[in-house]
Order: sequence, then C-alpha cells, then structure tokens
Amino acid sequence: MTIFVIAIVGLGWYSANEVNYVIGTTEQNRETLWENIHGTRTIVLFTANFSPLASLLGTGYYLHTCAVPIMRNAKYPEQNTRNLFIGYTIVFICYIIIGGVGYIGFIGPLFSHYFKNIKYTAHSGLIEQNCLNMFGYTEVIAFLVRLAVFMLIFSTYPMLNLFMRTHILNLFW
Repeated sequence: MTIFVIAIVGLGWYSANEVNYVIGTTEQNRETLWENIHGTRTIVLFTANFSPLASLLGTGYYLHTCAVPIMRNAKYPEQNTRNLFIGYTIVFICYIIIGGVGYIGFIGPLFSHYFKNIKYTAHSGLIEQNCLNMFGYTEVIAFLVRLAVFMLIFSTYPMLNLFMRTHILNLFW
C-alpha cells in the first residue's frame, strides 16, 4: 500500500508542477485540449459520478471498525472516545489529501495519450475506475504498482477473513 501511495503522491506532485489547473464543470473538463500536454486542466469538484468513490470510502471506513477490539484493551479506556475521534479524523484528512493529489496526477500530462483516445466517448475527461488501466502496457511504474497491489491483496485476505468471521460471529453470540 505504501508503494501505491508514494506513486500517487509522486504522480500528483509531478503533474502539479507541469500543468496549470482551474476549477470548473464537467463540460469544461470534456472540452480540454488533451493534445496540449502542458496546457490547462479543469478540476471538477462536484459531479454526479461519485458512486465509485462512495463505495471505496465505505469499504475503507468499514475496515476501521476493526479498531474496536483494540480499543477494548486500551490502558486508559476513558479516553477511547477522544482517541477514536482523533484516529478517524486523521484517516479522513489522509484520504482527502491522497485523493486530491491522485486526481491532479491522473488528469496530468502523463495521461494525455489516454484522454486523447477517449475524447469523443461517454467517458471523455473521466478517470477510469481502475486507474491502472490508464497506464501503458510497457510502463515500469505500472508493473510495480500492480505488483504492490497484488501483494496487498495476497497479504490482507486472511486478515479480512478474520474480521468478517469475527463480525458475523458477534451477530449470533
């Protein structure tokens, strides 16, 4: 996961230094001249296409319920409410920062070729749900990120299985 986050932050940092960004609407984003690699890009703050992000955010916050057993064994249980609030706030801020930097990175100059290919389609100006599909097949960074995601899934499945089993058993007992 750390490799994926570092790649997204690096991509966003590079794109923020190479391209001018303005805040606008979805229609202004669709009218972007993707042929001009270092041109102006439009950042869309509000859109009706939020469902992929909502499901990702919901899954992320579901996994944070695993903190409850840890909180039960805290040294100072009277501070659990404060500590849990601080933890959720820090996680929310991290999600916002990495999501914003990732959005800037994925509409930046490194993906102009992708947006040129889908310019006159229904997905014009939109980042793909699986952002790894936006990379070229020969790019090394894409291979490394795919490898990191594979290792993340391979190592977290047993942990997720334990959490789900614990939650389901808690419903019955």
